[in-house]
Amino acid sequence: MRHEQVATDRGRCLAVLAVVTPLGLFTKFYSGPGSSWVASQAGGFLYVVFWVFVVLALFPRLSRLGVTLAVAIATSVLEFGQLWHPAFLERIRSSFLGHAVLGSTFAWSDFPYYAVGALAAYAAAHTIAPVGRRALQTRESGLRSPGGATARSLGISLAVVATIFLVAVVVSVALIESQEVVVIRSTDTEGDAHSARIWIVDYEGAVWVAPGNRTNGWFQRLLLEPRVELMRSGTRRCYIATVVEGPAALPVLERFLEKYRSVIRVTGFLNRLLEPRGDPSEPVAVRLQPC
Repeated sequence: MRHEQVATDRGRCLAVLAVVTPLGLFTKFYSGPGSSWVASQAGGFLYVVFWVFVVLALFPRLSRLGVTLAVAIATSVLEFGQLWHPAFLERIRSSFLGHAVLGSTFAWSDFPYYAVGALAAYAAAHTIAPVGRRALQTRESGLRSPGGATARSLGISLAVVATIFLVAVVVSVALIESQEVVVIRSTDTEGDAHSARIWIVDYEGAVWVAPGNRTNGWFQRLLLEPRVELMRSGTRRCYIATVVEGPAALPVLERFLEKYRSVIRVTGFLNRLLEPRGDPSEPVAVRLQPC
C-alpha cells in the first residue's frame, strides 16, 4: 500500500509539472506589454513551484517542508549570484537554458514572488501528494486528529490562494492582449532580428511606442539600431525610431494611459510600467517616423 501511495503521489507531482512547465516557458517567450513583469515576477513564482515538484517527483518520500525550504534557499542564492558576472557564467547565461536557470539581473522585487511560490508549492504538495517520511506513518491518525484536519485545511486554503494567483496572471495577460497590440521587429548588434508585441498610440500625427521598462530588449536594441519594422493591422512598414525623454514624453505617456486605462485598472501592476509619476526613472517614449 505504501509503494502504491508513493507511485500515486509521484504521478500527481508529474501532473502538476505538466501544467507548470508550459506556463513557465510561456513567461520566457512572452514579449507583449508587461513582458518584464511576466518574465521576472510571474516567472519567479513558477520557477520555485517547478523545482519543488521536480524534486518531489524524483524523491516522493522526502519531507515537503524540507524540499520547499531547500528550493527557496537555492533560488535565493541563485538570485544573489546574478550580481556576479564572470566570463564563464556570462557564456552560460547567453544560452536560453542557462538564462532560464541562472538568470542574469538581480532584483529585490523577485523575492516576494519566490516566497509566494514556495508557500503555494508547499500547500499544493501537502494537499495533493502528502506522503513524505512522517506522513507515511501518521497519515491515517493525522487526518483523524484535529491538528491534522487543521493542517489539511490550511494546505487547501493556500492551494486556493495559489490557484487564484495563477488565474490572475493568465487573466492579466489576456486583458493586455485584448487591446491593440502591434509587433515591432528590431535587430541586434549581430544582425539577428527579434520580434516583440507592444502597445502603440497615435499622437499629433505620429506613431509612438513606449518601453515602460527601459531594460526591455526591443528598446535596448533600437538604441543601437533605430531602424525597425512595425506590423500593424496586417501591414508591415519600416520606421526610424527617435527616443524622446523627460517632460516632452509625458503627453505621449498620458495618451497611453488614456487608451489602455481599462486594462491598466484591472492588471494594476502596469501602472508602475506606464505611469510616469510612479516611475523613479526619467519618462521615455519612442516616436516612429516612416523610413
